[in-house]
Amino acid sequence: MPERLRPVQKDMFTDEWVDNRTKRQKKRDAAREAPQQPFMFSQREMAQFGVNSHPRFPLSPHTSLRLLYPDYRTPAEVEADREREAQSRTARMFEEETNPQSETSHPARGAVQPAAPLSDKEA
Repeated sequence: MPERLRPVQKDMFTDEWVDNRTKRQKKRDAAREAPQQPFMFSQREMAQFGVNSHPRFPLSPHTSLRLLYPDYRTPAEVEADREREAQSRTARMFEEETNPQSETSHPARGAVQPAAPLSDKEA
């Protein structure tokens, strides 16, 4: 309580101002001055008589309640993630060689080999 609003009396022997309130009065005044959180709703809105505070949802046994997480990625990012996942799950058909040869010298890689000239007997 501010100094000027506190109820005081003048002491007749010392001529000083004295606070003569009881401990209970001082405690009640201190509690009244303490900061209090304001209520969001009035008492009338909070206390509703005849309302069930724990209603049951009419759910079938096959219904499940799940928490859905929103996806904030762009469609391009989603497609890139799908592509990466698909590549990580795909098995490699051919192993990479550590010392690759040139394509012209390796016939199994599909390089075109020049044909041998035809002889007169084959023609």
